[in-house]
Amino acid sequence: MTTPDISAFFPDDKTSEERLRALLAGRVALATALEEAGGVLLGAEAAGHLKVSRETLQNWHDKGQILALEAADGSAIYPVAQFERPSHDVSHPRPFKAIAEIRRVAGDWLAVDELIGLLTSRHDALADAAGRRTGFKAIADGDAPRVVAMVRHVRTPADA
Repeated sequence: MTTPDISAFFPDDKTSEERLRALLAGRVALATALEEAGGVLLGAEAAGHLKVSRETLQNWHDKGQILALEAADGSAIYPVAQFERPSHDVSHPRPFKAIAEIRRVAGDWLAVDELIGLLTSRHDALADAAGRRTGFKAIADGDAPRVVAMVRHVRTPADA
């Protein structure tokens, strides 16, 4: 049995090893950004932390109200930074309302890991007096319209 020539699908001169290294570097960068943005919670942890059922988490995900990465075992991983901090001890953290709008604007143009990467990275476009902010930080600061505009620009850049 011969190996098919797929070089036409990869017109650049990168080797398979170089592509894999680039993929792994991207995954490590995403993991680092997620950690810097507050970490992640697994399904049961998220349900306990938020004081909701796993069904509620799934409903939020199905309605586009939260973002979740898929782990190797198929379970969901939720970035902590997408949840509001409770304003007092009685309330429980809830997803930022802007996440639903951001997911709607991103549509199918950005994969979930790309969107999470965008929201966990610091951007000049989101800078305030304190400096560059992540998308999640800008949302937490009440600056969700700028984040939505940034995602819209990434999807359909005016200068493209």
